[in-house]
Amino acid sequence: MPEQLYTIAPKDCLWNLCQRFYHKATLWPLLFAYNNRPDAVRRTGTVILDPDLILVGQKLIIPDVSALKGNAEQIKRKIGQQREDFQRKGPAQQTQIRRLRQSQPPSGRGSEPMGRSPAKPLAKPAFVVDLGESTIPPVKGTGFTVNLKLSGQLLVQSTQSVVGGLSVENLNRVKFRAKNEAETVAGKLLQDIKINFDPKNKKLNLSCGLTTQTNMPNAPEVSLVAGVNAAGLPTLTGSVTYKMVKGTYQQMLLASEEVTFSLEIIGEQKDPGREMDWATALGIAGVVVLAAGAVVIVVGTLAEDVVTLGAGIADDPASFAIAGGMLAASGKLLATHLPKLSPRMATALGLTVAAPMTTADKTITEE
Repeated sequence: MPEQLYTIAPKDCLWNLCQRFYHKATLWPLLFAYNNRPDAVRRTGTVILDPDLILVGQKLIIPDVSALKGNAEQIKRKIGQQREDFQRKGPAQQTQIRRLRQSQPPSGRGSEPMGRSPAKPLAKPAFVVDLGESTIPPVKGTGFTVNLKLSGQLLVQSTQSVVGGLSVENLNRVKFRAKNEAETVAGKLLQDIKINFDPKNKKLNLSCGLTTQTNMPNAPEVSLVAGVNAAGLPTLTGSVTYKMVKGTYQQMLLASEEVTFSLEIIGEQKDPGREMDWATALGIAGVVVLAAGAVVIVVGTLAEDVVTLGAGIADDPASFAIAGGMLAASGKLLATHLPKLSPRMATALGLTVAAPMTTADKTITEE
């Protein structure tokens, strides 16, 4: 059988690939070892970190059966030892290996044999939006000014999986687009924040896309406390916090451990000797709309993990950081075996950018 470069499809696993091409499923450890050879990694661009983690779109070499060398049982024992090593290396490595094998039970009696876990779709990267860095301009009404600040880290991730091959170029392209999508979605969620005052009871309700598209109340109520600011102007201040926020918007998952809305209403005191008549000042306002299209969103770091929240993301996805780890590991392997690799060839192989995409990626490749 002539050698071929094969692209992993949904439901593929090393076991059934060996059954299909060699009519002998038990050859999977030899196929695993072959595709981790430096010459094979040079062609595919990735390593196989674990036989139960292959990704849809990943490249594998299917050689002639005569090229599959080694002792299958020894290879399986080595894989088992590597899994135990990950467990001993501490929390960071344990977190990574759980991401690598999210649904596969540990090998052993009574469990599914290694090499049979179906190929996982690769989740699009999640980005963290720092709500505290988002700029919401103040709104000036008749006799008062409203300032609104938010705090919290909002994670935004597409429910769609990555399309295209597992390459540095494709993942960088996906990451760039995902960041733009996160910025756009976050901006829409914070547009047209509506505030409805109840000045008599010193309460208000606010609503925006972030409240209506998540498990927060559609119009959270904020109790206000009267006071005086440093400039001697009368104020009403209040805040409300919600924990474990989650929701969906335009095929994007939203999640935050905590979101806080903080408001300050500053009155224009025409007569310093008299108490501020908030009922009159705010009663005229009715519904005030803040930040109609003027919010400045700051999209921060690339998140390491997959957010599912039971909200329709592709079944059992592998995190985007794992793909970066596979590419980084391939770069490390080739650099070890090819110390005299020319810059031109390195560029052709993608090794000039085949570095860990995040700190978490690097932990996968450390010995």
